[in-house]
Amino acid sequence: MAHSVVIGGAGFVGSWVVDEILKTRDSKVTIVDNLISSEIWNISKDPRVVFIEGSAAEFDTLNRIQTPVDFVYQLACFHGNQSSIARPLDDFENGLKTTLTTLEWVKRTNPTARVVYSGAGCAVAEKTWAEPVAVTEVDSTSLFHDSPYSISKITGEMYCIYYAKQQNLDVVRVRFQNVYGPKEILGAGIWRGTINTIWRNAIPTFIWKAINDIPITIFGDEEAGRDFVYVSDIAQGVIAAANLGKSGEVYNLAK
Repeated sequence: MAHSVVIGGAGFVGSWVVDEILKTRDSKVTIVDNLISSEIWNISKDPRVVFIEGSAAEFDTLNRIQTPVDFVYQLACFHGNQSSIARPLDDFENGLKTTLTTLEWVKRTNPTARVVYSGAGCAVAEKTWAEPVAVTEVDSTSLFHDSPYSISKITGEMYCIYYAKQQNLDVVRVRFQNVYGPKEILGAGIWRGTINTIWRNAIPTFIWKAINDIPITIFGDEEAGRDFVYVSDIAQGVIAAANLGKSGEVYNLAK
């Protein structure tokens, strides 16, 4: 029976990934989540699921997993750009430190496991209000980022490459674009309703304002666009990368 550990498995995307894993009958899942920006009710009631409440930035939390692991999905992060700007140390603790601790834990305890890391397209693509263009995949990135969240995400990729090339871990990176769908809410966990989260999710923001007859403000000259990807498609893409992806490579998930 394949054993998957999902870091951030109580979150919006993480809970969908857990459900996608469980579609395979011969599978079990351990969710590790500190519920900082996620919800307890997102955790699957499937008997094949074990929940460990705690931070994956701490070895003591991960060491509670005693059985061998086949896949580790690092899907945890701080809750978005605005929160990371307001609280950069919390972004580090719940983002980059979690990634590095997870990679080192896998190296020490489950060195044959495959790690799937969730990056972000916004950490690679140039910010622009003009017509969007495809970004060529090159082995360099700008030093100029507009949020600690973006810095954590791209530095997390650098650590993944280091552990794949220098420490011989089996690591696959995926990059999310703009994910939307059920269980995405205006803020989550302890961050619900705070000034740094309440309007950060575009689709639920537009829906909430529309049904409450609140004006929807569009910034810029209306030329900019965004790619929105339904959450079940992202979950399927994550599992496809886990099962079929080439070690050390990165996959941009979009549709």
